[in-house]
Amino acid sequence: MPTVLASDWLSNNASSTVTIPSALNWPSKYGSQVSLKWQPAGKYKGDINYDPFTSAECLACLNNKIYIAATGNDTTGVGSIANPYLTPTKAITVGNATSAPYSIYMLAGDYKRTVGGATNNIYPTQDCAIVFYGGKVTAGAFDDYTWSQNTTTFPALIGNSNLWAIARTNLGRIYSVKYCDFGTGLPREYVAVGSVALCNSQPGTLYTDGTNVYLHPINAEAPTNTNTRVCLNVFTLGMPSIVTPFNFFMFGVTGGDYMESWGGIYAGYSTLPTVDKVFAVRDVVSMSANTTAHRNFATDAWRGLTYFKDCSSAYSTTDSFNFHNSLSSVGCYTLTINCSSLVSGVGSQVSCNGLTLHEDVVSIDVAGEYDLAQGGVVRNINTTKQLLAGTKIKRDRGDIAQGGAVVPTCVMADDSAQIWMDHVILEPTLSGQRYVSVAAAASVRYKNVDTSYYSVLNNGIFESY
Repeated sequence: MPTVLASDWLSNNASSTVTIPSALNWPSKYGSQVSLKWQPAGKYKGDINYDPFTSAECLACLNNKIYIAATGNDTTGVGSIANPYLTPTKAITVGNATSAPYSIYMLAGDYKRTVGGATNNIYPTQDCAIVFYGGKVTAGAFDDYTWSQNTTTFPALIGNSNLWAIARTNLGRIYSVKYCDFGTGLPREYVAVGSVALCNSQPGTLYTDGTNVYLHPINAEAPTNTNTRVCLNVFTLGMPSIVTPFNFFMFGVTGGDYMESWGGIYAGYSTLPTVDKVFAVRDVVSMSANTTAHRNFATDAWRGLTYFKDCSSAYSTTDSFNFHNSLSSVGCYTLTINCSSLVSGVGSQVSCNGLTLHEDVVSIDVAGEYDLAQGGVVRNINTTKQLLAGTKIKRDRGDIAQGGAVVPTCVMADDSAQIWMDHVILEPTLSGQRYVSVAAAASVRYKNVDTSYYSVLNNGIFESY
């Protein structure tokens, strides 16, 4: 049974208010009161009294609309709802030229990498909002391919009749979007093997020789663009070298409008920002496309607030939610609200966390649910500070099998990191323990938490507050 207050288990309507610790030094302009409500599903749902999507900055963006659609055209389109552009890249270019805040309304549909679904290294120069409408927007680092069994085009298929092939010199990850993994319920990922022969003998595998990609389909079903997703090593939205600060908003119009991202979202500065801005994302579900070190949701050196609400990460190559301040920006704050991760860390990657802070980032997590990490589910380092309010933390695998040093651990405070836990639920790791690791100069403080099930590692401060 998870560690949770009995009173909350007894009432599906139990509500709680969480006080933000004064030592967190949280700016009240980003909210001062956290509220939680117990859900029948066995977890909390929560909020804070701050909403960036109703701010004056966001509303100003919505006054200047540019429309795009998967059936649009960057050449003949004009950016209207009746005659939209095709790509976010075109819309950002047009929006920047207005020298005013603007919004990009993204109609439901499939935005493949080749038509701008993966938008990398192009930046708004003023405040910008990307708004989903009409249902599910699918975007990211995937392309369409025609798989072949032609032995003339692909001689390696001779004698390997189980395989299908495409010409592709580089590759990220390949998923079946029809068949799910039994353990997680997520789309099943094809496993890379070392030869054509091995691939031919094992369903659900792939092999690449750097020129072609060979696939042994699950259930002997021919791979198509409907049942198979081929991804490359890029982000859905990658802005790694921001120079000019801007406010950014990404969200759905209604509860049924959201983005299914294949590639993740990243924003970071290349020069030290001098003003506070908000980077706010809501209503995004992200699958990792990359085989290299990759996070599904990440920011670096964002002065001001990074905000993620109702966002879910799956199959992140390393960390699911990762926040840095590598440039020592003044005041890097993060809010994650009702977010979740499932499977952080694949292959030989170590220290893969559901939620992690670095340098001096200050954070509040409200009612997050982080599951199946590989080296600590929540792991904070350096001088970071974090309030976990109603967070549910589950099933770390540790990373010893990958060559790391972390036994399966729920919460880790390394270096001199400080963590406060209020109404937090720790479920057992895969080893059956509820480990909390606190380094000698670090601290984990708790309230409204039953710690009788916990095992504390190392000799830092672990006490009630």
